[in-house]
Amino acid sequence: MKLARAVTLAFCLVQLTIPCSLAQSNQDSQGTFEILKQPANAFPQTLSWWDSIYMFRNFQPGRITYFTGFTPQQQLKLNYNLYYGQMDLIEANGDTSQLEALKTIRSIEVGNDVFYYFPKIGYLHVLVQGDIVLAAHTMLHLYSMDRANGYAVPSNLAAGGDVRGRPSTVDKYYINASAYYFLDEERQALVPAKNVLTKMFSEHKEGINEFVKTHSTNFNLEKDLLEVVEYCNSLRRLSSGKENRMVVRANELAFKILRDSIYRFNEFQDGTVVYQDGKMKTYGNALNYNRLSGDLEAIVSNDTLKASNSDFISTCILGSTTFLKRPEGFIEIVLNGPVSVGVVRKLALVHSQSPSASVKKNIADNYNPSQVANNIADYDREFAAQNQYYLIDTRGQIHLPSSSALYRIYPDQKKQIDQYIKAHQPDLRNESDLKLIISRLESK
Repeated sequence: MKLARAVTLAFCLVQLTIPCSLAQSNQDSQGTFEILKQPANAFPQTLSWWDSIYMFRNFQPGRITYFTGFTPQQQLKLNYNLYYGQMDLIEANGDTSQLEALKTIRSIEVGNDVFYYFPKIGYLHVLVQGDIVLAAHTMLHLYSMDRANGYAVPSNLAAGGDVRGRPSTVDKYYINASAYYFLDEERQALVPAKNVLTKMFSEHKEGINEFVKTHSTNFNLEKDLLEVVEYCNSLRRLSSGKENRMVVRANELAFKILRDSIYRFNEFQDGTVVYQDGKMKTYGNALNYNRLSGDLEAIVSNDTLKASNSDFISTCILGSTTFLKRPEGFIEIVLNGPVSVGVVRKLALVHSQSPSASVKKNIADNYNPSQVANNIADYDREFAAQNQYYLIDTRGQIHLPSSSALYRIYPDQKKQIDQYIKAHQPDLRNESDLKLIISRLESK
């Protein structure tokens, strides 16, 4: 692995003074920090501890999200560099270089971990998500230095600076330590304190005061911060406990939390789209149905977009599955025949809860399923998988399943319909029951 570019580009200046909020999660079992020494006149890249400058053992698949909500589909191979306090990536040619820290970056995913970027602080590693976020700025901090070989301490070090990546005329000692921050609903980075919590959760001020007193919370200790943040985030929780219900917490990205449930198929499919004018378009491993937005989506130039001319689609075939585009939505055919059974599958917002009783808003109007990738709200939202079934007759007309709809579709079989319903008591909102009754009627 080559680090030459990172070394030449990333001579950064950090403060010699260790922040007072550095917590003790990076200490060993005896309560002391592991100290990494850079001897005078030695390049740090030649030292034994240089192999441990990354937060993660291996580079992880990663994605960048910008403040606009845009997330490029291209996956990067990323790792967080503790020595430089930067995000490194492996380029296509195998070189390791620094990811340019743009002010437009909102967050970066590295594997299953999330980092928020603050130009004046650096990368904050998210430890707890929720109404209030606990994040850590972790890196190798300059702990102390000694004169060596009779040389005077350089003026830049005496003034409190540390040039990284180069030899020094003094012995330098580093520790891996973290400064902790609370991130509020506006994603401001705040120094952890009780008054921050009581201000954010004003309706629970007494409970927070009691928790902090009972637990003797130390706002400089990671284990104490984890406890108090988990407690505060539990104060405003939807907890339906119902099957097939998914909750997106306040200030969390809906697309990220629901990602494994959004698409109809685990992988994008080969597909053919037929338009109303009879024209066709073929996609290779590039089509899927988004249950949250109700749109057919295509991968185009490594980005996921609504399929072109979506409003004029008539039919689409994804793998071996056929969809009809109708005003009701994309109807997936689950039983094909003279009379077909179809379903529109959706992930629907079924309940939402304002984080604070003092917040007055019509929260249902604030949810826009077409803006999935950019949808963050300051209230908890509960989603559920909902399937609306339809009967499609020989003329292509759409019917909601009911006994009267069956009478209209099969006018000569009213007696058989009544006998079947009496004998089997089918649930006409259930896919298996619908398939059985239609199959029976079609066999007559």
